[in-house]
Amino acid sequence: MNNLSIQYMKITSIGLSCYLIENKNKARLLIDPFSDLPEHSFGLTLPKNLSADIFLASHADEDHSNLNGKFARHLKNSNKKDTTKVTPFPHLDLKGTIVKEYNGDLCIAYHFTLDNKRFLHLSDNSHPLTKNQLKEIGKIDILFLPMPKSKSDNIKMEKEIIKKLNPKIVIPTHLISLPVSEINKGFELVEKKISKIILPEKKNPSANKITVNIFTYMLLATKNLINSYPSIEIESPTIKIDKLPKKTTIYHFTKYLSK
Repeated sequence: MNNLSIQYMKITSIGLSCYLIENKNKARLLIDPFSDLPEHSFGLTLPKNLSADIFLASHADEDHSNLNGKFARHLKNSNKKDTTKVTPFPHLDLKGTIVKEYNGDLCIAYHFTLDNKRFLHLSDNSHPLTKNQLKEIGKIDILFLPMPKSKSDNIKMEKEIIKKLNPKIVIPTHLISLPVSEINKGFELVEKKISKIILPEKKNPSANKITVNIFTYMLLATKNLINSYPSIEIESPTIKIDKLPKKTTIYHFTKYLSK
């Protein structure tokens, strides 16, 4: 029997739009870590042991750009000659495409390659992708797709983006997530649960009833997305990725590392 252990890529949901991706070389990429200071927080606190090797922030909003040196994972003996000949991120091919938020503010949608899989993190994009954007982005395997921020659960635009990109895995983002069984209970009960997470942060001027409603509609939009495609409910903050599904599949994280 072969005693070599099989190594997998790992994707961990931290909360909101923040994800930690670890490749087979165990190198870690962290994208869009959020500020958890009371004046910025939506009720989530980053894990104390969070660490990564490279960091990406799509734009300067506090819920996307907490690049703190305490999260940096420092390599041992970095001043000595590297004899391992292991490249932490081979063929990363990191690129960025400018996209727009609902209010027109600009964000960078990062696309990159890890373990021969092409990722796209669409940041806070709230507009249809143009032909030039689609051409610049190219082929995508794993898509981090923000849910609509409007007071609507309509996902017509999001479905059109999926159709044009044709990814194998779609991960709904910018969420304070709940299990599908909870989302199915409807707006009022979802809103009540989200309120318990967001509204205790009294020092945050963004933590108000309007914010609660937006996060509630994001979850209802996620429900519509799940009902429109094959889906997998991930009952853990971390999932191992080896083979991609044959058809576009929604991966819905019901838990995240933040508390």
